[in-house]
Amino acid sequence: MAEDKKKTEARHQAILMDLLKQPENRVCADCPEKGPRWASWNIGNFICLRCAGVHRRMGTHISRVKSVTLDSWTEEQIDSIKSKGNAVVNAFYNPHPDRHPPAPLNDDAYVCACALPYLLTVCYASRRAHEQFIRDKYERKLFTEEASIRHSSHKSSSGGSGQYASELKKLRDMGFTDAEENVVALKKSGGNVNDAVSLLIQKPGKSSSAPSTSAEQQSLSALKSMGFSNEAANKRALQQTNNNVTEAVKVLVQQANVQVPALAAPGGTVNKPAAAKPQANLLGDDLFGAPVAAAPSKPAASNNGFADFGDFSNARNDLPALRPVAI
Repeated sequence: MAEDKKKTEARHQAILMDLLKQPENRVCADCPEKGPRWASWNIGNFICLRCAGVHRRMGTHISRVKSVTLDSWTEEQIDSIKSKGNAVVNAFYNPHPDRHPPAPLNDDAYVCACALPYLLTVCYASRRAHEQFIRDKYERKLFTEEASIRHSSHKSSSGGSGQYASELKKLRDMGFTDAEENVVALKKSGGNVNDAVSLLIQKPGKSSSAPSTSAEQQSLSALKSMGFSNEAANKRALQQTNNNVTEAVKVLVQQANVQVPALAAPGGTVNKPAAAKPQANLLGDDLFGAPVAAAPSKPAASNNGFADFGDFSNARNDLPALRPVAI
């Protein structure tokens, strides 16, 4: 039994060494390092020790790393690596290496980092950039053909979205969720949100005289977001303007500035506001409602400048008699 296991391991080792002799497998799949001795058997490529560490940090749900010379391999793992190889894997994960080259690794900084502290920063930044490249390649799959097509189509469909970023956010908050239609409407309206709302509501195929419920709700949401909180008034304004938000805003503003006329009673007569009832003079009545006698009128003040000090003519007679005091 042990002999069979040794023979199987020897056979697997020979297969792996033969694969490493192929030209595309003589260099690491993720960097220019020569002579790789590690492999990601589920992805199917050969990598160097430094890149193998990044693959391990990504997790086994993305990459399963084994040593070519130190670990034992199963038939399943050998078949996986044999069916792929670096050329096949790179053709899928990074078909355009000229557009997405691997991040350069500063070997001098790696060697001299212990002696020169400032080179440690260079080495750290270089390793971070290289790890980001590997994660983008396998974890996020940003370099595949599918990702390139998706990016180009999104770029063409969302052209102008950066120019109208704030306006698009306003339209999205109003309930207009189609980004492409919003961009087209903003381009036609020159970036005016109110005109864009009117264009979005009155798109071809919709009757301007009888807008759909969703269009009416979008218009109401638009008016509410502009500060018009009276939903009944908003509905009346939209009905008067055939669901044109811009014109409805003008109607609502005019209504807010016009004075409200007097309301007619059910019999047809106009209810005039009642005359204001004079308030009771609390100072002129006593506690039981009887009028209080008026206070005597104050004599007119003289112009001699001493009116406020009273009459001093009888002041001498009012003083008490003084008694002599023995000293």
